[in-house]
Amino acid sequence: MRKKWSIFISLVLLIIIGGSIYKYSQFEKSKKSNSEIESSAESSMKNENIKKSSPAEYTKIVVEKNFGSVQSVLFDRESGKLYIDAIESGVMTNSDIKKEILMDITNTLKEIKDIPAIETVHFNVKINTEDKFGNTDDSNAVIALISKETLKKINWDNFKFENLPDIADAFQADFS
Repeated sequence: MRKKWSIFISLVLLIIIGGSIYKYSQFEKSKKSNSEIESSAESSMKNENIKKSSPAEYTKIVVEKNFGSVQSVLFDRESGKLYIDAIESGVMTNSDIKKEILMDITNTLKEIKDIPAIETVHFNVKINTEDKFGNTDDSNAVIALISKETLKKINWDNFKFENLPDIADAFQADFS
């Protein structure tokens, strides 16, 4: 009887200790989560300020996030034209390249569509190619032009990136 009682007490203590450890870990997770939310909010406010004051700077941040590599982002305030030269990185097959580029352009457009100063967006997306001798070069994969009017027509909640070539004001692609 005494042995059973000892086992019972040990189990109860084990449950209490385990519960305490679990509660502490949940508390630490919520602390981290709160600090991540605060950091995200600060970053979001900073990005909003950049978006308003400098469309090119904000777009550069967005393009780096979506494409991975930016050659240049230029904004002509007078005409409202935004020029984006990006390099698609990290894809292998031709079908992957096409899909990734279209997705990255679409995601970039979603994030910059509300910048009032932008009238047209010009994309020049390059891919890194390799010839039979192993020499690498950046070659144009997509050149696209999308106007503010076109951006306003898009239902971003339902838009499929595969439709980008059909709705763009101008679209030229070479995925070879």
